[in-house]
Amino acid sequence: PSSPARPHAATVRIPAAEPGALISVAATGSADAAFALSPTHTLVYAAQQAGPGGWSSFNAVPGQPSGAAGAPAAVTDTAGDLEVFDVLADGAIAGGRQTSAGWQWSVPATGAAPPGTPTGDLSAITRPDGRIEVFVRLSDGSVAAAVSSSATGSGGWSAWTELGGSLAGRPVPFDDAGGDLQLYGRSSAGTLVWTVWNGSSWSGWSTIAGPTDLAADPTPISNQDGGTEVFVTTGSGQVDHAWIDTSGQWAWGGQLAADNLGSTLTGQVAALRWPDGHLEVFARLADGRLAHAWQNSATGATGWSGWAPCRSTSPLRRPPTSTPPASRRCSPAPHPRRYRTSTSGRRHPTGRHRSASASDSTPRCVSRRGPFPLSF
Repeated sequence: PSSPARPHAATVRIPAAEPGALISVAATGSADAAFALSPTHTLVYAAQQAGPGGWSSFNAVPGQPSGAAGAPAAVTDTAGDLEVFDVLADGAIAGGRQTSAGWQWSVPATGAAPPGTPTGDLSAITRPDGRIEVFVRLSDGSVAAAVSSSATGSGGWSAWTELGGSLAGRPVPFDDAGGDLQLYGRSSAGTLVWTVWNGSSWSGWSTIAGPTDLAADPTPISNQDGGTEVFVTTGSGQVDHAWIDTSGQWAWGGQLAADNLGSTLTGQVAALRWPDGHLEVFARLADGRLAHAWQNSATGATGWSGWAPCRSTSPLRRPPTSTPPASRRCSPAPHPRRYRTSTSGRRHPTGRHRSASASDSTPRCVSRRGPFPLSF
């Protein structure tokens, strides 16, 4: 099948500190914005205006404090303003907000320093109630979180909450279709783990039984029927995916799409759902190309395309080539679901807290809504 039609896209040179640097994207009512860390440890951003038109070049975010040390996390607040957070070299959390009067910065952005030394890249999310929550991985692999006291930003921030855990990468927050807040991560053992906000506290970390060789942070998304699913890149250089099955358990689908590119996949996957309901995923190849695969129909009943390179005039990077594993293909199947109603009044799948072995799986498909980080 042919790739879905897409609007014209312009190429923007990203001054990332190194190949594979994380790009954080957020959207307002009038523009999209992409944030990155430059080689000089400065936060930079580019914007694309709504409607026809290309992207601006990357420029330094005005007024920022010096010493940015990790990839930024950008969100859109309830007023429609962009907010971006970053870890500084001294471990402090910096936060900037773009208003009609320009960028306004605060350090520490969360009112107090985290209970430990932040390591790696932080993450942030706008909760369903409008409050913003920031998550950091500490030097011992545990996670700490702080949330703003109100959707308007008045009243400061909560104290830091220590969530425990032992992550090898960035914590990945996700607001599911039912309005529930979840947090995913790649554990130090190479497994997919998660914890769920129950309305007053976070549950303990649980392992979603499956692959033990995750090579990048997970990408959770909502599919067309409101279920939560997760994409992961494995050590074999392929993309696997997990979802809540009809019994309320986690199930794994194996390799997402046929490998016919002659190169393995690397880095965190990006995913989206098109207006017609079908799904598309993007990943960086070890030979420097950007590849994508798409759902052949909105229902998922006809499976996925094979991986195909995105059109580009030059590679994103040029590492040594490698030999991919033997090709295999998985074929999605229809999937009725059971639902319950959350406190927000929305319906979503039951049984989030149980997990199943990788063998208890029927291949399925995924989607995502809202701003999300893209790893290139």
